[in-house]
Amino acid sequence: MLFAKHENEELVLILDVQSSVVRGSVVKLNGAKESATPSTDSQASSPQVLFTCNSNIPYKRGTDSNYLIKTTLKAIKDAVEASLRHLHSLSEVNHKRLKITAVHYALSSPWTVSMAKSVSMTFPENREITKALVQKMVDDERAKIAPNSGDDVKVIEEKVFDIRLNGYSVSAWEGMKAKDLEVSFTVGVAGSRMADRFVESVAHAVRADKVFFHSSLLLQQIGLQKAMPESDAYAMIYIHGELTDIAIVGKHASVFFGSFPWGVRTFIRKLAMSSGTDEHAADSLLALYTAKHLEGDDSKGNIAAIENLSKGWASEMKKLLAKAGETSLPTHFIVSAWAHDDFFLSILKADYPNTRLDLLALDDLLAHVKFEHGTERRRLTSLYAIAINSFGN
Repeated sequence: MLFAKHENEELVLILDVQSSVVRGSVVKLNGAKESATPSTDSQASSPQVLFTCNSNIPYKRGTDSNYLIKTTLKAIKDAVEASLRHLHSLSEVNHKRLKITAVHYALSSPWTVSMAKSVSMTFPENREITKALVQKMVDDERAKIAPNSGDDVKVIEEKVFDIRLNGYSVSAWEGMKAKDLEVSFTVGVAGSRMADRFVESVAHAVRADKVFFHSSLLLQQIGLQKAMPESDAYAMIYIHGELTDIAIVGKHASVFFGSFPWGVRTFIRKLAMSSGTDEHAADSLLALYTAKHLEGDDSKGNIAAIENLSKGWASEMKKLLAKAGETSLPTHFIVSAWAHDDFFLSILKADYPNTRLDLLALDDLLAHVKFEHGTERRRLTSLYAIAINSFGN
């Protein structure tokens, strides 16, 4: 039976809001607590993805932010309705009423801006480190990021990643004494009015206090940390429809977040214009190029167009990484894309020959997440489910 009785299980709806698509996923969390004695079943405490649907955000040339907002809210509505219909069908099959207990938004650019921050204090003599002291440091720094935010922007999430006492990372820091204290944390901000509209869009599914916002990049990082704890320093690069996002992680803590407006669909549109074809043909050209099947004199123009655009995308990536500073750039990149993963990986390999480059593989995540039979398996959905499931632990 799909739903055995388990008092800690809960169903959540994860809404992945990107620049070109909204993806809704119904996920059953296990609610299990971490134990000193591991379970004999490696997936006993894994979340389970029961349903996933995709609602595209159509691109339209010459439009403003109002069009993007309108089409995104429509895509959210469609994703929510499809998810609720599926849940209703599951209720009939299982002969029990099933309902969403919480909605988790995973926001990508341009819907949220995430920042990695580090603040430090030095005391004249050893001082006891308390939660109140750490929280005050975080609050004071946050106030500099969004001072008197009012109706403009609001902090939607905040997570402390690392606390260092006298230069050393300490997990059990509360009550200890130190002269030097350093706190590393992340802050995500979003437009207040937009956040309110996101809450309104799911009002028929859950109460407002059951709607939570997250940075997509931060959820990806937390999911990776759970699934691949051996990776402690890397750049996580995700190329979605209209933007490319990057998060740099050092010693399991966020160091830098950034993005630039050039994604997979952007690349394909530019290629269609350069090659004088439609977008469907341009998509095929890109696949043929990656497979090294573009040959002969007739293909020279298309090859030149692809390589010229590749240099453009790579140039924007270099500019973004330069903002992080050379000292922050790790020697390991983990890459994923909305489509054409291998193509973008090849661009990075040419520009960063001494860097270890790995595609984010679904197989690396499946030991930590389950999918109901017939449900679309996606890497981001896996990472979100793993991360959100861990919040109860």
